[in-house]
Formats: sequence, C-alpha cells, structure tokens
Amino acid sequence: KTGAFKARGAVNAVRAIIAAEPGVKVFVTHSSGNHGQALAFACRRFARTARVVVPNDAPAVKVAGLRRLGAEITFCEPNQKAREAACAQVLANAGGHAVARLLHPYDDPLVIAGQGTIGVELLEEARRRGERVDTVIVPVGGGGLISGVATAVKAIDPSVRVIGAEPLMADDAARSYHDPSKPTAPLPHRPGCPNTIGDGLRAGLSARTLAHLRARVDDVVAVAEDDMRTVMERVLGDLKLVIEPSAAVGAAVALLPQYRKHLKGSRHVAVVLCGGNVDLRKIPSDYMLPPVDAAAGSERAATRTTSQSTSKL
Repeated sequence: KTGAFKARGAVNAVRAIIAAEPGVKVFVTHSSGNHGQALAFACRRFARTARVVVPNDAPAVKVAGLRRLGAEITFCEPNQKAREAACAQVLANAGGHAVARLLHPYDDPLVIAGQGTIGVELLEEARRRGERVDTVIVPVGGGGLISGVATAVKAIDPSVRVIGAEPLMADDAARSYHDPSKPTAPLPHRPGCPNTIGDGLRAGLSARTLAHLRARVDDVVAVAEDDMRTVMERVLGDLKLVIEPSAAVGAAVALLPQYRKHLKGSRHVAVVLCGGNVDLRKIPSDYMLPPVDAAAGSERAATRTTSQSTSKL
C-alpha cells in the first residue's frame, strides 16, 4: 500500500505509456513522498524502474515508504526550481526520452484521469446506498486530484458542488481562483510560503490545473494550520482514522464552524481524505494542538458537538 490516492494516477499513466511505448524502462518524477511512492508502486507492478527526486525536508515516513517500494532516490533543496533541475539531470543520466520518461506529479492528463476515478467511485457508492452527495470537498496542492475529481463528478452530475481546500500557508490556488483579473497562469506563493505542515500540498498549481479549477470547481477555501491540527485530532479520536495534515484541510472545511459559510445549502457532504502517511512519533508534538485550559477545552468540545451535528465525513 502507498497510503494515499496517488497510485490511481501513477498506475494509469505508467500502464498507458508502456502500452504505447514498450521501450520506456525508467520513470522519473519529483515528490515529497506520496506521488513518488505511487510511481514506485506502479513501476514495480509493471517491471519498470522509478527514480524520484525528493526534497531534503520530506517526512521520514514517506522516504522510508519510497525505499520500501524500490524507488531510487535523489535528494534536492526544498523548492520547485531545485526539484525540476534535479529531475532534468536524473532524466538525462537515465538515457533521455527514448528509454526514460518524466511523469509529473499532477500536470499530466493521464495522472489527472487516474485521480478522477475517485469521483466516479464516490458517486457510485452514494447511489448504492440510496443517497445523493451534493458537495464534494477535495484537497488542493498542485491540483491534479481536484482536476480529476471535479471533471468526473461534473460529468456525472453537474449540480454537485466541488470545493477545493488548501493550507492558508500555501494558498496559491485560492488566490489564483478568486483573483478578479483571472490570470491564466497561477499566482506564486506568498513570501515565506509554502511553510505548512501539509507537506503534500506545498506544490503550486500549473496552468493546466488552474484551467480545470476555473472550469469545474465552485470554490477554493484556505485553512489555518491550527484548524488542520484540530481536525487531525478529531478524526483520530472520533473516527479512529490516521490522516496526514494534507487530508485534514478538507475535513476542516466540513467540520469546523468558521468554514460553514462555504457550505451554505449543502446537506450531504463528501470529503476526500487524500492520505495517511504520518510519522506517528510526531503526532503529539508536531500535529496536535497544545493542551488548553478548562474554559478553552469546553469551547472546543462545544464546537466539536456542533460540527458533528451538522456535517459528516
């Protein structure tokens, strides 16, 4: 298991590429962990080699997962320029385009199509239960997941609202989506960002994924870091599910009252919990809120009760 949704896109892309070009033996990508693990999983399944460029601040649990799945790792500085430069070098060392292929984590139609299967399965599952989802909340990093899910959901039922959720400390999608000038290229991260615990959502949108958001997404919401921590704690305590901070952004929009205005009119809300690759040793220190006094604790408990009465995962 890879612990995240990204195996869908990676398997779809690798299978399609080698069917068309059997001579491709090596796949190269850059990833903080989840897409790299997905690519390694897909390459192992189809007897190919995965070479992954990883920022040197990637979570240890994700690096361990990459190694377990057989990926060849090259570390780089934690920024987009360094990632892309390292990928270009790894690709050249692998023999170039004839035998190696760069598989972008999200700016690729085959990857986006694979991620879209989540939207199909979500609506099918609701229909089997005799229910109808009216809103789907999806985390946003580079935008591949929400591009695929929104495309699938809107094709099946255009009336379903699709809402993106991302960290406030990496809010390029929200700012680009809501910018009145409607740029065709995404806005860059603000200075000092993306410094968020949601490491899987630090990537910026591409022009392709921004176009998907503009065409098919109804809103994009930025979520504060402490709200991500609150929801990680709640999901672990109440649902007994371990989710990573990148998954907590969508759950925060569904569960916390400060984001309820974005769900006006929604009665049946589905949240895509995109991953659970968490270093369990860090949960008490890095991912959870510090202890609170009795008054604040009562207020948080009241908030929890109110949120649970009006929303569900």
